[in-house]
Amino acid sequence: MNKMTIINRLKNLKTIDIEIMSKRQEIVSLRSKVLKSPQFTNMPKGTHFGNATEKLNLQIIDDTDRINKEIAELYSERQILIRAIDSLDNNLERNVIRLYYLNNYTWLEISRQLNWSIRQLQRFKDNGVAKLEKILVN
Repeated sequence: MNKMTIINRLKNLKTIDIEIMSKRQEIVSLRSKVLKSPQFTNMPKGTHFGNATEKLNLQIIDDTDRINKEIAELYSERQILIRAIDSLDNNLERNVIRLYYLNNYTWLEISRQLNWSIRQLQRFKDNGVAKLEKILVN
């Protein structure tokens, strides 16, 4: 795994929570479309076989299952990255990466929070990313 892949994964970490929330909302929307199948008794039957409502409900179930699997994959990726970040030995590298990628702080906000220059903080981030690359390869 190269450094760009790690950086891309970390950048994606910024939006994983939003994506999970969006997918959960999609499931709620799908579930609101579930229809109750009509019950017919002693009614004349047409030549059309099949039930459109049942097909729609089955499609909704399939879509819900697919979205739940996507959410599980996103959550798994998030947990893998957080565990890797938390395993960094250097406190400053760990904090800078957490603030930048998890908390979406700007460099100026991190600089004010940790009382370091932006350039030095970026070096801490670069060193931490290099270490993450080694951690995530193993």
